[in-house]
Amino acid sequence: MLISRLQNGVTDKIEQFNWSRDLSRAEQPSTLEPYLDETQKFTDYLHKDTLFKILRLFARALKLPSEEYFVERHKYEGQDVTWARIMAYYDEHTEEDLQNTRGVWLMGHADPGSITLLFSQPMASLQIRQGDGTWRWAKHHEGAIVVNAGEMMQFWTGGYYKATVHRGARFLDIY
Repeated sequence: MLISRLQNGVTDKIEQFNWSRDLSRAEQPSTLEPYLDETQKFTDYLHKDTLFKILRLFARALKLPSEEYFVERHKYEGQDVTWARIMAYYDEHTEEDLQNTRGVWLMGHADPGSITLLFSQPMASLQIRQGDGTWRWAKHHEGAIVVNAGEMMQFWTGGYYKATVHRGARFLDIY
């Protein structure tokens, strides 16, 4: 587990597990083994059905000559850096830690890739930085996926799609 510092010497309480889209490329933990087929099918579906549809919409919105422009840069058979991540944020901070971090679990950042798909969770935790620098909570919508543009998409589109600066936080009265 990677341990990082948040603010004022407070250590984060995050666990994460990453896997590439082809689960056969690396040895997987024994706890995942009974679910490998199901996990691979889910990963395939997200990449080929969900991600590709979003990438085609991005290309259509930009009026590119081909809707496949971004899809071609995410070929499933090729070598790209598509992967999935499960993150668990543990709310084990002391009251002093929460005051020192103002409830932030994961510092504000933009993801380096092209697109990040975040599954909406029934809790207040995801915040998006607005153009004026303020933070706004992403509302939970059952079954929804939050689509964040990343730094690569910002680069490819000349800034038309801006990389989404986001963070993980705990709802506190101090906001």
